[in-house]
Amino acid sequence: MRRWPTGTTALLDVVMFEQTTRRSRTAAMIAMTSGRHFNRSDVRHHLARTIRVTAEPAMESYSDGYPMCLTPFTATVLQGAIGLLRPMRPADRPK
Repeated sequence: MRRWPTGTTALLDVVMFEQTTRRSRTAAMIAMTSGRHFNRSDVRHHLARTIRVTAEPAMESYSDGYPMCLTPFTATVLQGAIGLLRPMRPADRPK
């Protein structure tokens, strides 16, 4: 999946799909795999530092494919809370 072109913002990408049919949901998922979903009229995109998610009835929520909690919940970005590692480039390796 391609990322929205905002760079490193320390904000959550909130993407909402407004499908009403199985066919439109399928089309949106196909578009999402190639990053084309942002060009769709039924997709809304927002950036936020904190979001509150609610659903009736309560739904199980997932993070990176793992069950996280039931709705409602609040998610907040903590800038600098995650350290990322990357492989060393050949030029960075000790000689």
